[in-house]
Amino acid sequence: MSGLTPKHDRRQWLVASSIGAVGAMIGGSTGTHAQSAKPLFSPAGDPDWKAVAAQYAVDEGLTYFNAGTCGLSLKTVVEAECRNRDAISRDFIKFFVEHYFGEPPVRLVERIASFVGAPADDVAIVSGSTEAMNIVASGLDLAEGDEVLTTTHEHQAGIYPWLLAAKRRRCTVRQVPLPSPAKSAAEILERISSAIGPKTRVLSICHVNYTDGVILPVKQLCALARQRGIVSVVDGAQAVGMIDLRIADIGCDVYATSLHKWLGSPYGTGLLAIRRDVQDRIWPSVVEGFDGWDTVDRYGNKPSGPGRDFVGKWPAAMQKYAWGVAYFGPLIWAALGAVEFHEKIGPARIEARTRELTTRLRRGLADIPGATLLTPEDPTLWAGMTSFKLQGIATRPLNTALNREHRMVIRTVTHGAIGFDANRVCTHIFNTEEQVDRLLGVLTDRARRGSTT
Repeated sequence: MSGLTPKHDRRQWLVASSIGAVGAMIGGSTGTHAQSAKPLFSPAGDPDWKAVAAQYAVDEGLTYFNAGTCGLSLKTVVEAECRNRDAISRDFIKFFVEHYFGEPPVRLVERIASFVGAPADDVAIVSGSTEAMNIVASGLDLAEGDEVLTTTHEHQAGIYPWLLAAKRRRCTVRQVPLPSPAKSAAEILERISSAIGPKTRVLSICHVNYTDGVILPVKQLCALARQRGIVSVVDGAQAVGMIDLRIADIGCDVYATSLHKWLGSPYGTGLLAIRRDVQDRIWPSVVEGFDGWDTVDRYGNKPSGPGRDFVGKWPAAMQKYAWGVAYFGPLIWAALGAVEFHEKIGPARIEARTRELTTRLRRGLADIPGATLLTPEDPTLWAGMTSFKLQGIATRPLNTALNREHRMVIRTVTHGAIGFDANRVCTHIFNTEEQVDRLLGVLTDRARRGSTT
């Protein structure tokens, strides 16, 4: 800061210091263009899936089937995160100026918003679906007697924010039972639509159930909510990076997602999309100024600039809801590498690959005596997530045995009150046919022995 005199305004100095940094921020600073020696595509233009899988950082010998909890990150994304952390430690002011002032943060949001198919003004970058759902549940003004309608398959981070809000505001949360396996999208639509009552003010549903992997008919459900004047909230934690989607096409009022699951961004990255015409109804949860929610400052004056001097150009939702993004800059800037990689492979191709591996897994499970699939038969209702049970074999000990004895990571999902208890396998682009077959071999052996020990 040599040469800075008392006459210099802090904001003017910081903005001036950012000149020339804009072009370096998007893409170039992430180091994501580096690839392995083996090409990712064949001469015909098809992905070489083994070469794709080799791009991911994972311990040698570990077979990872749990993208639904936290996905693997690309090696280049991990490297970019490390470089960013080193840069912020070495020169905090330089990093802050280059990443949060002027055009770079605007272009960052525009890039990520474009990838998920939402207007940039609707998108706030947050730490994950948990934070996103809490912002919405705590920020929406609900009155005593109002009802939030949801389902029995919500993740705890998808329902407890509503339960907290209901306890504070004396409203109710009602959970619609959904069967596992579901027979059809029409069955799901009928169960939820018939549960909507005169006091229903919010419909909060998953895009993809984390329990049984069901893809809900969210577009039809959100259209139904809109017709009845109900706020539609979609928990898309399991969707982005697994299925090809555009948030704008869903027609929801709110979409919450994590970027560190199927997209493979650094752990602690997520996104909250709120329609511009709904943002006035949802208060921010954490503030450091009046940006996006008031027009006067702490002294009652109407200032000419933003409450925080560096958010002046930020898109609307970022100004209002993304208070904490400045604290995880190394993560979110590294996330661009995951976006670039998915764009390069193609979301449609990625969804097709997850379905291909899932189909292989499902066929193998069908041949195992005593195996029961809790994910539907209808292929339009699933993509990369499969839940199952083996007769006479407890789910959690099976999970533990696979990890300890075979270095295979899957997930156990248990909702005892509704009788849901299953092992869950996520197949993604960092998995291979050989890994799926190896898992099936171990499960077949366990089923024959009838024991998890």
